[in-house]
Amino acid sequence: ERQSLLSTIVLAYFEFVRDMGFRYAHMRVPPPTDENSHIFASRSLIVRLRASLHLAHWFKRLLATAQQSGTVTSYEAAATGNMPNFPLSLLHPGEMAAELAFRNVDLRTLDPQSQQLMHRVTQLKERFFV
Repeated sequence: ERQSLLSTIVLAYFEFVRDMGFRYAHMRVPPPTDENSHIFASRSLIVRLRASLHLAHWFKRLLATAQQSGTVTSYEAAATGNMPNFPLSLLHPGEMAAELAFRNVDLRTLDPQSQQLMHRVTQLKERFFV
């Protein structure tokens, strides 16, 4: 139910910004960082990796739905922000540092399950969307 509600909100927002004259929306699946964004306990690496995979797939489904409804005319996706309409200068310096740290993770230091999930996340072709 929550995902359906969030999808409806984001699709309505796409319609709103389109009607306001915007031509591009920039969406990014952030790398799984060590950031402690939970009040009582940080999330494990496995949970953060699964969340990254889920978010990437949700963004792709969301944009496909928006395209089918005519709200979005087209979209591009890439593994990195090296896209003509997604300048990396849009990222906050802390976000850019997280991207660089994510690219330089040594998989050999992770347990086998984390290695497998990290490999899947690093192989995503859809992390940056325009």
